[in-house]
Amino acid sequence: MRPEAAAVTKISALLDEAITESRNVCRGLYPVRLRTEGLVPALEELTHTISERFKIQCTCETSTRRLQCDVTTATHLYRIAQEAVNNAIKHSGGRNVLIRLADLAQEFQLQIRDDGSGVRAMPTRSGGMGLHIMDYRARSLGGTLRIDSNGNGTTVVCVVPKK
Repeated sequence: MRPEAAAVTKISALLDEAITESRNVCRGLYPVRLRTEGLVPALEELTHTISERFKIQCTCETSTRRLQCDVTTATHLYRIAQEAVNNAIKHSGGRNVLIRLADLAQEFQLQIRDDGSGVRAMPTRSGGMGLHIMDYRARSLGGTLRIDSNGNGTTVVCVVPKK
């Protein structure tokens, strides 16, 4: 066997790994399941991906299997969950994240809770864009975003009225 064979084998494996990672990133940018199957399956896929990728416990609890909402509402709620989970991973140091989605009589309630160190309660001018964008998404749906944080974790709650 030629001396270059080992290097070629390693490069090939690294390329396969990079392609797989690129596909995973693309799925996160536009979750196909959101449009084809709805918000609940998309959130379940998000929790599975997060658990696998970051080796933390990420779970999803829902009050219904099939949420009756339009694509715009589903997309905004998904993006809020995605950003809150990413913030928990990057900033909290927690090992557990829970996404809870409730279909209530007059509203949808999305809650993302982690067991990390906590963050600032609400975005400030100097804060990151993620919190501002989550708040903007909630308000664009006529809803509200609340962030509760203490030394035992952070809870992001988004409440959106049904149309």
